[in-house]
Amino acid sequence: MWAIGGIDQDNVHDVLSAGARRIVVVRAITQAADPQSAAQALKNTIRTWLT
Repeated sequence: MWAIGGIDQDNVHDVLSAGARRIVVVRAITQAADPQSAAQALKNTIRTWLT
């Protein structure tokens, strides 16, 4: 299942818990003060949750 829209560090656990296995993240990265850190934090959260 895909999840698109409004996903960020605060709710990514809920999205994954709801069954999403693919997510699309735009705003949480493009509008972050440090986009690289925001992307890395989301990546780490997702990897941790999936293991």
